[in-house]
Amino acid sequence: MQFSDLPTELVAQILENVHPCGARYNCLFVSRRIHELMLPIHYRTLRIPFIPGNRLTTLVRTVRRNAHLRGHTRTLCLGEDPYDVNRSVERIIGWADIALLFPALRKVELYAMTFERRTMLQFFAYCARAPVLEDVTVHFPDLVPLVRPLPGVKSLMWSFTVDSSSPVLCRPAGRVETQWIQKRFLESLDRCCPQLERLTVGCAGRESQWGISDRRDAEYDEDARHEIVVPSLEKLKEFRWLAHEGMTPEYIWETVADEVLQTHANQLEAVSWDFASPQLGVSEDGPAVFLSQLPKLTALKKLEICYTIRSITFGFTTGSNDIGYHTWPTANMLESAIDNWQPRALREIRIRYSVAGDTSNDCLQVVRALQRVKWLQRLDITFGIPYVGPNPCYDAQIYDGDPQQASIRCWYFDEIQMTELINNLPTSLETVMINLDGQHDVIDKYQQYEFKQGHDNPLKQWDEDYRASVQEYVSQRKSLPKKLVFDRMPGLREVFIGGYDLLD
Repeated sequence: MQFSDLPTELVAQILENVHPCGARYNCLFVSRRIHELMLPIHYRTLRIPFIPGNRLTTLVRTVRRNAHLRGHTRTLCLGEDPYDVNRSVERIIGWADIALLFPALRKVELYAMTFERRTMLQFFAYCARAPVLEDVTVHFPDLVPLVRPLPGVKSLMWSFTVDSSSPVLCRPAGRVETQWIQKRFLESLDRCCPQLERLTVGCAGRESQWGISDRRDAEYDEDARHEIVVPSLEKLKEFRWLAHEGMTPEYIWETVADEVLQTHANQLEAVSWDFASPQLGVSEDGPAVFLSQLPKLTALKKLEICYTIRSITFGFTTGSNDIGYHTWPTANMLESAIDNWQPRALREIRIRYSVAGDTSNDCLQVVRALQRVKWLQRLDITFGIPYVGPNPCYDAQIYDGDPQQASIRCWYFDEIQMTELINNLPTSLETVMINLDGQHDVIDKYQQYEFKQGHDNPLKQWDEDYRASVQEYVSQRKSLPKKLVFDRMPGLREVFIGGYDLLD
């Protein structure tokens, strides 16, 4: 029996489970009946990434002429062509009101690294008229204080240009302006987003290495900059600081994170923080900004920490010294912060390491510090790629990343070190998840790069030989006695240790 011959009810059930990609706009099906059933699912998420100008015009005409698409679209992702401003999806904003085109829109994501500031204000004016909009994500070189109220928005993510060569930081007095605008941005959230529950700021990916800014001097008031008092967002429960792919923000950008943590210390229930590697021109105090406020977060229920080592952005390999340089100081500060903290509400901690080193010392130190958290119920520890370093038979001083000179040197499948890690887990845990997934936090997240690199050395694509060796390493199996785990944590209900079988 052919698919088109199936009963309509059965076809409808099958299509309900289809992933809503929404990347194609002209759907050609053999059966018109299946095409009609597919439309509400196909357009549930509408993505427009880097679309040429003539295709954009076709898309707008398609949406405007087919009224039945409007009520089905829940998510709208707008992209832009970074090499040709005239092809930017900025044009779609000028065609018609978003509220008219997409009345059921709940989430909108905008890549606007080449937008003018006035166009951003126009975009938010349209968002203000979207009746059920709840989630807004913006990628823009600079923070822009909101003007129009967004009464229904509960989640806001803003990714800006974080590099020290950011156009807004290269301006005369750009750093002082940046600090002032961050406070104005938070002040505007109090006025325009009264229902805001989740705020995410920082660098979402490699696109945050570049951008065009038209910040005007008129936005900076020399006389009033000290008069801004950051208000408390009454319903804010979750804050996330992004430094994805190791793109560490310039220290001046930490004002917004510091202000949020200080002002909402007694009400934040979930905090996520990315510790990216310090580099020249960027902050080395990022961990201190967060960890100094950690003991004050009395209502915290969920803590998420991510170690993204910047050296993996320049290729697959990373030096063991880089891992230690990055994780050990943070582990020391985390241990000190937890020592002075009594988080009675904390129930869940998630930790992500982009690279699993050749020893477990850095992870072990953090786990030992977590023993002081008395009521912890869930702990997730995941590792990305295993450390690849020079073979012992080669001189480490002249190692240049040649695959012939390299080998995987990782502690994860060492039963002795894994046993030591388990023996130091908090005894109150009910759920434990430990895994080495073999995913590269840069290359596997973005399979292709639309933006030029901000460094002299271009990013090396992950060699297939490396990928194969990593997958072979990750797929191996070892075993541990089940008694080891359950004796350490008597109340354990769920446990998963990737690559290990728990035997009786």
